[in-house]
Amino acid sequence: MKLSEIVKNIDYLKFLQREFFLATGQKTRQELFLELAKFPTDFAELSNDYETLDKKFLDSINQQLQFLKSTTEILHKNYLIDSQRHFGSIIESAEYIRNVRWRLSSQTETLIKNKIQSHSNWIFPACVFRPSALTDLRSIVSCDPLYLIDHNREILDQTVGQYPREYQNRLRPYVLDYQGGLDFLPQNNFGLVVAAYFFNFKDINTIERYLSGIFKLLRPGGICSFSFNDCNYSHEIDLAENRINSYVPGDRLKKIIMSLGYYTIFSYRDLTGISWWEIQKPGEISSLRGGQTLAKIIAKI
Repeated sequence: MKLSEIVKNIDYLKFLQREFFLATGQKTRQELFLELAKFPTDFAELSNDYETLDKKFLDSINQQLQFLKSTTEILHKNYLIDSQRHFGSIIESAEYIRNVRWRLSSQTETLIKNKIQSHSNWIFPACVFRPSALTDLRSIVSCDPLYLIDHNREILDQTVGQYPREYQNRLRPYVLDYQGGLDFLPQNNFGLVVAAYFFNFKDINTIERYLSGIFKLLRPGGICSFSFNDCNYSHEIDLAENRINSYVPGDRLKKIIMSLGYYTIFSYRDLTGISWWEIQKPGEISSLRGGQTLAKIIAKI
């Protein structure tokens, strides 16, 4: 049985548990039978029958849950290894990146844009991994300068080329190697780092390495916003099983985030399986920058 199917069964069994307690009002039932037991023995026997049935039902569910959970632990390790092998060997060509375009519902797209805009400020530099996933950088990220990071030069050049010359002057495109080193970027400098539809194709160890590097890039109080494939849910596990996205359990990623020194300020998941998290480096964000550079172009006569 696939892990996605097992998780669906676990969710269904937990649903049955909840429905049982809602339907029976177990505490109220126990209190009622304690009162009825004071009367003729028929009520006491009826109470015992119900309690026996309740216990058998709940015991059966708990046994199934324990069995399924022990099975998931074995599969979980195998999935992590398989995801690392598969996504660690992919070379993301321009064609590959184009074929895995981000498809968002209008509601989710609006939410993500609004969240990025709320953290964006021209006073601080920003960095965007996989900028081609965002439809209009100008309307989303006002930071200056804006570093654009991806594995493929062609995609970066196409992204930069769609904007007017005056906006291109604030863009800093860089090709990222697959070792994930971020030392070439200015450290302790960025107010915002965005990774849109980038970690969705990275195994959890690679994501940890990136988040460790991003922590050094951010100034105190800086924010990292990113999407990933949260495999605490059956739908996302199914995407990983079909190798559409990588296998990254959200509960394990949350522990990594805490161990690196971040704290989580926002998390969101829609029904299509898009998970968007925002994490922050401790501290108060500040800048010595007093004004944005302005210039006037004078034509030669």
